[in-house]
Amino acid sequence: MALALRRLFSTARTLRAAAKPTTAEFGVTGRIPEDQEQATGLEKKELDEILKGNTDPFGLAGAKIGAFGTREKPRAIPSHFDARIVGCACEEDSEIIRFFEVKAGDAQMCPCSRKQYFKLVHTGAEGLSVGGHH
Repeated sequence: MALALRRLFSTARTLRAAAKPTTAEFGVTGRIPEDQEQATGLEKKELDEILKGNTDPFGLAGAKIGAFGTREKPRAIPSHFDARIVGCACEEDSEIIRFFEVKAGDAQMCPCSRKQYFKLVHTGAEGLSVGGHH
C-alpha cells in the first residue's frame, strides 16, 4: 500500500512539473500583457502598421469633404474593395445625407441630385483587408 501511494505522489509531482507554463510559450507572468504582446490577426497587422508610422492603416481617413465631382473630373473615393458606401449632401444647404454605394469601374452619378459624380479608386493596401467585408 505504501509503495502504491509513493508511486501515485511521484506521478502527481511529475505531472505538475510538466504542466507549468514557461514564459516563452505562454506570454508574460506577473503583469498584464501590453496590446502588442497579445494582439493576433487583423488587430496585430493594424498595430504593426501604426508602429511603422502609418496613422491610417485601413484608409478610413479618406477624403471626407472635397471638391464637387463632375463628369470630366469625378470625386475620387478611396477603397480597399470593389465598392464603398458614400454619403452625399446633395444640395449645398441640405442637412440630409443620402447614402449610396459607389462601385469599381466608370464614374457614377449621385442618385439623388444627378449632378455630382464619384469614382472608386483602389488604395493598394490589400494586406489589411478582410475578405468580402466592406
